[in-house]
Amino acid sequence: MKPTILFIAHQASRTGAPLLLLNTIKWIKANANFNILILIAESGVLLPEFEQLGKVFKYPVEQKHTPNLVAKFFHRLFYKLIIKKVQLNRLKTKLKQNQINLIFSSTLSNGYLLDYLKFINAKVITHAHELEFLIKIYGNTNIKQVLAHTNFFICGSHSIQSNLFEKHLVPIDKSKTIHSFVPNIAFETNTNEVEDIRKRLNITNENMVVGFSATLGWLKGTDLLIQIAAKVLKNNPNIVFVWVGANKQSFDYLQYQYEIDREKLSDKIVFIESVANPANYYAVFDIFVFPSREDSFGLVGLENALFETPIVCFDRGGQPEFVGNDCGFVVPYLDTNLMAEKIIMLANNQALRQELGKNAKNKVLAEFIIDVQMPKILHEINRIITS
Repeated sequence: MKPTILFIAHQASRTGAPLLLLNTIKWIKANANFNILILIAESGVLLPEFEQLGKVFKYPVEQKHTPNLVAKFFHRLFYKLIIKKVQLNRLKTKLKQNQINLIFSSTLSNGYLLDYLKFINAKVITHAHELEFLIKIYGNTNIKQVLAHTNFFICGSHSIQSNLFEKHLVPIDKSKTIHSFVPNIAFETNTNEVEDIRKRLNITNENMVVGFSATLGWLKGTDLLIQIAAKVLKNNPNIVFVWVGANKQSFDYLQYQYEIDREKLSDKIVFIESVANPANYYAVFDIFVFPSREDSFGLVGLENALFETPIVCFDRGGQPEFVGNDCGFVVPYLDTNLMAEKIIMLANNQALRQELGKNAKNKVLAEFIIDVQMPKILHEINRIITS
């Protein structure tokens, strides 16, 4: 009888960890012989794709109802005391009908899910993608639960493995670095859409485009990008900075856009909301920049490298492990002056951009695609199941 793996996801949104888990399950379904079960806490646009890969169970999450504060209070109280307990018992009954051999948790944020699943007599692998700031955001209780229930950590970068060892005393032999990856297939772009993007952003052949893709905020370094852009534009006003992934309804957006407007840079620093196919924007980028204060190993860097785009990042987190000295530039943490200088250097040197960009693409194809990394993860899965 083939073993059963329960994969757990904190959400089914089109974001890093859920997408990586989706691709992980797809590869395992195509290349290994397991029964696949999936537990999802928060639904999202990827739910139908998960449902095509295995039986999906939904962890009960309170639904938003009336904005009336009194009614909301009593609904929440009733939900916590009665409804959720009933739903959790039903889910437990359904899960216990399966002989689960391994739990594969997709993120370090799943402490409460692992604690709930302790009734299952199975070992746990946690696929870790976060560094210390996010671990602190998740809270003390969460990381204690993750550490208590996890038998083995697969880390998406060396920086993640080092952080777990140094800050949370996870033994080195209880973890392994297997770098995160992108699918084998090339990203599809639409030539007409790419041209439309250039027209909408008023990008001409004289313009150079520096791009990034993430949610807005302090952690991702939106404020730092504005500083860097201001320094670069004093030297080269033909450069345009494009940030894909902004929520224009958020306070962060209003705050950063106010800063940009005040500096009269609204035609040079452009925020784009999340799009279904960001690859069309990646095809426009000439340089990719990581202004993040903490990034464990951004898949968006690998995605842009496939477009032969050189990368500039700070020397924190996992991104330097990819960039090295052959795919772009790694500058000291928060040194916005030097980051601006490296962007200017690349903008002024087409041969250097092309050389570093080709190196980046070749490195992804040689080391960071799913068919290179997933056999390593499968090896650990089989080892933990049989140990």
